[in-house]
Amino acid sequence: MQFFSIGIARQNCQHKDQLLRRLKYNIPAGFEIIENDQKDISYINLSSEDKYDIHELVDIKDMLSHGIGSAFAQFLLYDIKKELIDDIIEREYFYFDDDERVDILKKSIEDRVDYDDRKWAAYIHGRFTEFFDENRQLSLEGFVRFRLKEYLDELEYMVGRSVDELLIDKEYNEFIRLLQYFVEIQEPKIEEVHVLLEDDEKYTLLDGGYRVINNDMLEDVAREISDNEISDDDLLISSLITIAPNKIVIHDSYKIKNTELLTTIKNVFCGKVEMKN
Repeated sequence: MQFFSIGIARQNCQHKDQLLRRLKYNIPAGFEIIENDQKDISYINLSSEDKYDIHELVDIKDMLSHGIGSAFAQFLLYDIKKELIDDIIEREYFYFDDDERVDILKKSIEDRVDYDDRKWAAYIHGRFTEFFDENRQLSLEGFVRFRLKEYLDELEYMVGRSVDELLIDKEYNEFIRLLQYFVEIQEPKIEEVHVLLEDDEKYTLLDGGYRVINNDMLEDVAREISDNEISDDDLLISSLITIAPNKIVIHDSYKIKNTELLTTIKNVFCGKVEMKN
């Protein structure tokens, strides 16, 4: 007796072995898996030669539904999640170059913010159980597309967030290159600068002889920026760019909580920054 049949489009036949492995591990004992390849569709049929009375049949169908649902959840969450994400990228973000699409894919796969495997496993399992109550034949592609819309929406959201991160990274890198250019075209006003973070969270800049750098110079920087809300971190970056030293020594760097600030300084002044703890 055939209980259930799963159809997979031949162009996706590479997924069949992965799904078969999950099914063999999850379906109840006594069931046989029979493969039947047609021209356009490859079928996985689940059948049993055992005979069941009406009461046993209800129980065995419940067990089979649970087993196939578990197999589908594992298959979609762990075996073809990468392919589903890649399809979204190719369809929605085709205008990015190959390296950028690879980066988006990597970020999306690694994205664990607000993502709960158990939640989505329960969702996929539940959607399959609903389907199994009324149907005995399933198209893998149709089931994913029409019955798992919330899961696909979640993957699209993850991809969109990864695209936003990529664009932010691109803008940051362009900003760093611009600052590097400003530094490169200037003659150093002071050869060596020492940066100290004072107890009031403000920075003091010293020259190579450990003398405080002329405050007039730093005040000129602040006036040029002409922003009353400028932070001490931004003022430090602007001051260093204006001075354009060949060496920067940051003392007690562990006290600086803004690690992005340290990263930016190191990126702008490539090979010229020394951290001292």
